[in-house]
Amino acid sequence: VTVNYGPAITLGKLKINLFGGILGLWEVFWGVVYWYPAMILYSILRTVSSKLPGNLMQKIDPYRRIPNLIGFAWALVSYTPFGMWPVVEGRENLEVLREV
Repeated sequence: VTVNYGPAITLGKLKINLFGGILGLWEVFWGVVYWYPAMILYSILRTVSSKLPGNLMQKIDPYRRIPNLIGFAWALVSYTPFGMWPVVEGRENLEVLREV
């Protein structure tokens, strides 16, 4: 059975789908330029803050939601130009989590 997955670039035996290659490079670019530096900065701030009196980051972000926000923003930036949208699932479970 021969399956045609669309236009591809052949590098030796490796066949890379054009859309997958472009999307992959786009994701890596935004991961290196935005997501990784933002997460490292958050980690440094969290570590430094924990050593200082008052632990300011614990007061600002007690439930550690900033990394989720960074990840969601990265997904929007990287998926939107290709017509894909990150979907948040499991909202029905939020009320149960908030009761704890």
